[in-house]
Amino acid sequence: MYDFSPLWETLNEKGISTYMLITRHNVSKGTIDQLKHNRNVTIQTLDNLCQIARVPIDKVVRITMDDLQERTRTYQNKLAASEDAP
Repeated sequence: MYDFSPLWETLNEKGISTYMLITRHNVSKGTIDQLKHNRNVTIQTLDNLCQIARVPIDKVVRITMDDLQERTRTYQNKLAASEDAP
């Protein structure tokens, strides 16, 4: 699972708001939304956030193996639902 809570903690410590990410660092509102909901973002986005905050990646995202299992279940459920559709 992707967990961006380290990002919000880091930004708070550094005094960087989401408004600053959008206006000063050209991070899109869509990307902010993705991060707030722990959804996928690109490696480039992660790199940009690390550069902006001047921190290593573990201060931006935490990844656990639960994500793989959850994604597998979601994929299997979608596949089963599409097979049941007329």
